[in-house]
Amino acid sequence: MGEHNDARGSLASIELLRNCGFAPKRLFFLDDFTEGTVRGNHAHKACQQLVFVLRGQAQIEVDDGEVFSTVFLKNDNRILHVKAMTWVTIVDVPKNSLILVAASEEYDESDYIRNRQEFEAMVNAT
Repeated sequence: MGEHNDARGSLASIELLRNCGFAPKRLFFLDDFTEGTVRGNHAHKACQQLVFVLRGQAQIEVDDGEVFSTVFLKNDNRILHVKAMTWVTIVDVPKNSLILVAASEEYDESDYIRNRQEFEAMVNAT
């Protein structure tokens, strides 16, 4: 990611193909969070995602079946790359936060794994 600062402010950029290996086919925003709301709570069979916090912050739990980690993102130009077959849960997001997600694939409900036990069985089968 490139970042440039001067008296006018800052500009941050990322060259997606070079840095992440895909060009987004879909962008979506998450905002207007209700306290205690959990978002995500699913995995994708093929889709990869880049998660940007544009305003506020987010606590994101990721689990690829081998490693579970918690990532804290703020609007500080860090990006979370979520690979396919990774369970993602977004928790503890303040109401005024704004999250942008860039997805490698167009929306396809059949790509979603919404049942945690099904995900674990698929991961353990490989």
